[in-house]
Amino acid sequence: MSEPFNPWATPDEDSHQEAEGVPACLHSVAVSSWGVQAGVPVPETALLESHYCEPLGRVGVVGVHGGAGTTTLAHLTGLVDCGHVWPTSFPDANTVICVARTHMSGLHAARRAAAEVFSGAVSGVQVLGCVLIADAPGKRLPRPLAEACRLVRGAFPRVWTLEFSSALRVGETPSRFPRTFVHTITELSELTVERKH
Repeated sequence: MSEPFNPWATPDEDSHQEAEGVPACLHSVAVSSWGVQAGVPVPETALLESHYCEPLGRVGVVGVHGGAGTTTLAHLTGLVDCGHVWPTSFPDANTVICVARTHMSGLHAARRAAAEVFSGAVSGVQVLGCVLIADAPGKRLPRPLAEACRLVRGAFPRVWTLEFSSALRVGETPSRFPRTFVHTITELSELTVERKH
């Protein structure tokens, strides 16, 4: 059995180098999504409320708990900040990504959000995946958090990770980001809307 993927360990030293700014979008990225999954139990209580809205036209960012980082992520990527609600739309579902921090309550909330959508309890949104934003500096997560992260990875079609940024934490936008950070932000900014009924 292969070693589990560690989202905080980089495969080579080169990825620690910094790149200037976040590059402009040059092309779009298509990410496959899931529909309702058989066997996913419907949660007893809703984690997030659903609010009807017009079609977003772009991918939305949904925070699965307070302080998840949706506003900052939307600012960096050009995606739509949906706050902490499911932005439902009919007949065409709005395409969204979930956002959570890597502390235990954030990781539990991410799994609950996945259960809401993929059990069929929430309709009118198409979830492409989840962005996990590090809640503390460092490359390695403590074992319980690493295990919870692994479970989140199994709950979504795609999971992206963003490392901790001291500058973003205090409301500043640095002129340079780590290369892996730039790569992830660029990929997220290039996500395309996938229309499904």
